Amino acid sequence: MELKTKSAGRRTISVDGETLALLRQHRERLRGSERVIVNSAGTPMSAGVLARELDTLRRVTGVRETASMKSLRHFHATTLLQAGVPVKTVQHRLGHASAVMTLQVYAHFVPADDDSAAGVIGAALADAGQVRDRRRNLRAV
Repeated sequence: MELKTKSAGRRTISVDGETLALLRQHRERLRGSERVIVNSAGTPMSAGVLARELDTLRRVTGVRETASMKSLRHFHATTLLQAGVPVKTVQHRLGHASAVMTLQVYAHFVPADDDSAAGVIGAALADAGQVRDRRRNLRAV
C-alpha cells in the first residue's frame, strides 16, 4: 500500500490481505479518493472530529485508554518491535530517517518483555553451567 505522508512524500508499506481488501472497499465508498480518513463530504476530516470519532470507537469497543492517532502510531510501532520485527523495518513503516528516532520515541518498556529477558539470561546461564559441569567430568585417557 502506498501512503502519502504529511511531509508530502510517498512511502509504500505492506499490509495483510484482509486489511488490503477492507481498504479497497473503503476506497470504493469514497469514490476513488486517495485519502483514507475523510468526512461525509469527502474532504479531510479535522483533527477534532477524528479525535471524537476515535473516542466513540474506543467507548463502543470497551477500550479503557484514550485513543488518538499518536497512540495508534505508538501501538503500531511497539507491537511490531515486541514481535521481533527488525528496527529498520519499523523505521521504514514510520517514515523515520534514522532507527535512533524510532527507538527513542516508540520503543516502550513492556514488563512482560523484561520477564522474557530474565528467562533468556537464566537459560543461557544454565546452559553455561551445564557445559562447565560436563568439562569438569571429562578425563584424559
